[in-house]
Amino acid sequence: MLMFATGPASADEYLREGEFHGQPTLVLSNDVLELSILPFGGALPMLALQNDEEQNSPLWDSFRAREERGRPARPGGSVGHFVCVDGFGPVSEEERAAGLTGHGEAHTLPWVTRSSGKEGKVATLTQAVQLPRVHELLTRTISLVDGENVVYVHSTLESQLAFDRPVCWAEHATIGSPFLQAGVTVADISPNRALTRPHENENPLYRLPSNEEFTWPMAPTLEGGQIDLRAAPAPPNSMDHTAHLLDPNRQYAFVTALHPDKRLLLGYIFPT
Repeated sequence: MLMFATGPASADEYLREGEFHGQPTLVLSNDVLELSILPFGGALPMLALQNDEEQNSPLWDSFRAREERGRPARPGGSVGHFVCVDGFGPVSEEERAAGLTGHGEAHTLPWVTRSSGKEGKVATLTQAVQLPRVHELLTRTISLVDGENVVYVHSTLESQLAFDRPVCWAEHATIGSPFLQAGVTVADISPNRALTRPHENENPLYRLPSNEEFTWPMAPTLEGGQIDLRAAPAPPNSMDHTAHLLDPNRQYAFVTALHPDKRLLLGYIFPT
């Protein structure tokens, strides 16, 4: 993850305890960034610049979203960036009967801190979570380097079964207000082939046709035209869903979100 700004502030503690809407967190920081981690579920609910007085986090805050809509808080709701292992989306009746839940087990269990420390300019935190129903061990190391506005993440998933089987592993990255603003925030992805989501029902909010391929960023519309998907829709709530096949011939791929008025950019860079 990347965030860009100027004027770094000092930070003496690299790891401390904190809280996010009443939930305990671990806060990993350097002189530029501050990242919160939920020990239960492993989500990253908040990322902020040290020199930002308003502590604007680009990540999704379900508590804030419900408050903005005049709804009561819902404990246990998804926040920020969380991990979907082993599974994504709703479960089948058979999976539910076996005790599996939506988006896998990793976000529903406590993560154990394996190690933490700071060597030179590099602060690290390593956590792990045992997934009892699918017999897997997920381990994640997060590192911050002094003077950098980069969060380095290295994760491994170990199967503890005696045979191979497919796994489903998704990094569920979400952004929210005030960073996400209709008609203002712009998202981009490295060159890719894309597909609109197949419609299971009719919805007047849909802008895109069902199950049609396109090349990012220009997507087909229901009216037969094209629309640039990089800009956050205004009005919002279009229910647009698209899937993207990133170029495997590139060494790295990226996803970014920019709020031009705030001059803040959140970006993910990962090997293909």
